Amino acid sequence: SFPGSVANMTAGAIATFVTREVEDVFMSAPSSQGFLHNIRAMERGQQEFMLNSTGLSVEAVEGIKPFEKKYVHMRGFLPWVAVPYHVAVLPASGIKSFADMKGKRVNAGPKGSQGDIITKALLEAAGVLKTMSVEYMNYAEGTDAFTDNRVQVVILASPMPDANLLQAATISRGVLLLPVTGEIAAKSIASMRGRLPMTIPAGMYKGVDKPVETIGHTSFIAVRDSVPEDVVYRIITKMLSDTGKAYLMKAHKGFEDLYRLSPGFDIFAAGKIRLHPGVERYWKEKGVEIPPAVRAVK
Repeated sequence: SFPGSVANMTAGAIATFVTREVEDVFMSAPSSQGFLHNIRAMERGQQEFMLNSTGLSVEAVEGIKPFEKKYVHMRGFLPWVAVPYHVAVLPASGIKSFADMKGKRVNAGPKGSQGDIITKALLEAAGVLKTMSVEYMNYAEGTDAFTDNRVQVVILASPMPDANLLQAATISRGVLLLPVTGEIAAKSIASMRGRLPMTIPAGMYKGVDKPVETIGHTSFIAVRDSVPEDVVYRIITKMLSDTGKAYLMKAHKGFEDLYRLSPGFDIFAAGKIRLHPGVERYWKEKGVEIPPAVRAVK
């Protein structure tokens, strides 16, 4: 995923751990152009594991926009994180609602990315998109532009805490997160499949003193159906071991969700993805019942 993003950092931690702990397996985590790119690359056989989201996976499986055909090679591996949408402004900007964004500049992340799609959907639901200037910087560049007031709004679809927003809050002595509720939330959920209400806790970022209601999606780790069952079984066994939990939780706070949400069958069902046989084997050995909707296809 994009350099500097939470996805990129957590993928790197997984790759390092798997390479070190799983015999005869080497895993790398090169940067990509985001979740859309990840799905397309997996379908072409260019990557074996990826991070992605339920909304995009449904669209890929069903072959609807932004996808041009039905994608068939994704299989469920593990849940990853809950991903709330952060609508961030600086207190000094004077922006206290979506209506105040008229005429302002927003960074949507790289053009065509999931962040771009989410940003435009939220701003369209609020009725302000056509009045705003949209920038397409990566998230590290966007953070610099945000703290320098070259853009006044940043919308991030990110696990908590987002490293770029933490940096911005530190540099700027706090940030303000706008709630996504009411009609804006309803319209956004209607236009983007697989989204649901979420809450960003108080104290997550400097300046955020009260819980912030928003919407978001759940994300997951997928594996290509061509990866051998035994390899997938050994990887998931190590990642869910005490050693794996200790390593990954230390690498990034976002991994709390992976262990909290596992086995994540509801997430894969929502994303219309079936389990990889190696994953199904692991949970069956643990005595966990596999729901029909996600049972592996062999």
